[in-house]
Amino acid sequence: MYMNIHGGIEEVNISIAELLSEELGLNCRPERPSDRSDIRCHYRGFNIAIEPSYDRGDAEEDRKRIEREGFDIAIALWLKEGDRYRADLSVSELKELIRGSRFDAALLAPSPQPELVRFISKGSARLSAGWFIDVDLGFIRDLVNNSIEYLIREGEFQAALSKVIDGVNNFIQVMSRHQRVWQDIYDILYRLYGLSLTEARDGEVVFGQAGLSILLSTVLYEHVRSAHGLGSIHSYVENHGPIEGLRRALEEGLKHDYGTAVETTIKILDKLPPTASNAVRRLINLGIWVSQNNYLLRRDFAGRVYHRIVGDIAHRKGFATFYTEVPSAYLLATLAVNTLFRTDEKPITTLSKDEAQAIANKISGTRVGDFACGSGTLLTAAYNALMHLASTMNLHNININLDNIGRL
Repeated sequence: MYMNIHGGIEEVNISIAELLSEELGLNCRPERPSDRSDIRCHYRGFNIAIEPSYDRGDAEEDRKRIEREGFDIAIALWLKEGDRYRADLSVSELKELIRGSRFDAALLAPSPQPELVRFISKGSARLSAGWFIDVDLGFIRDLVNNSIEYLIREGEFQAALSKVIDGVNNFIQVMSRHQRVWQDIYDILYRLYGLSLTEARDGEVVFGQAGLSILLSTVLYEHVRSAHGLGSIHSYVENHGPIEGLRRALEEGLKHDYGTAVETTIKILDKLPPTASNAVRRLINLGIWVSQNNYLLRRDFAGRVYHRIVGDIAHRKGFATFYTEVPSAYLLATLAVNTLFRTDEKPITTLSKDEAQAIANKISGTRVGDFACGSGTLLTAAYNALMHLASTMNLHNININLDNIGRL
């Protein structure tokens, strides 16, 4: 129906991408294949997707695709004045129309939590049912900038971090009344980690790691369950209680190749007394909340919680335990990746398609070793840097499967 009225969506995408790049400072390129995001941008180190559509109802389908492709920021753009974009217009005429057009825009990623929407809107646009109404392309640039500012705000992150740490500390306090249990949990963790004896044989450290294991297994399950058609942990908890409900949910995860990640937590849950139910419920609720906030996961939330819980206990008790701080780890990993792929010599945005394809091929064969692995922060940072580079290759229309890269 639309093709009889509108110009082709590809031509519109090209004009929008060029206007965003030339006049608004975003480095954007259009994408033609229908199963990929329409416009891809690389700006201030972030990977951004913009999804123009003549049909506002396409936004939810766009959201699902965006989650698979791993963009930092994604925006749905409803071309509600699309009737004006006729097929017989010249490039300059089409650009002039788009430049003066009004759109409705919705933020697809990061997940638009109320705090994020309030931070972004600041009264600059009317918001209705999650859509910013009657905005221009200048607003899209501001939406990107404000989203980035929110994602890097340390205050918001620290508030979320404190909330989770309180939940883990509550679990430690509850479990400290059950000292007979710590040996069982120690045996489980020692076999997995090979912990140093002095640190590992402290009850607070053991229970701290157990609580973190429960929290992170919940985050993982909730983060992947929709891809496998699994039920929510809430439903399991309502039917079987927190401890047994979480155990049953994680056992479902075992059927989908997540054994390495959740088997330890299942063993820990089997050792917990019924009196720990409320503390486990609190961790489950926190884990579900974290899984719904992708911006937390993109900043090594797990590593920071681990450092603050286990690291603080180790420091307080005089254990010789130190961890690479998260900012340092990410700086080191990024420098290493840039050196390995020589993107420090030639910026990603200046690569040819053949050069980008060569990098994409090389990423798949990369191996990372962290021979003093404690909290895993350096490994997480290396994974993040490699995946960010891989997703940036999308800017060059490279067909790269991020799921395969992640598994490798």
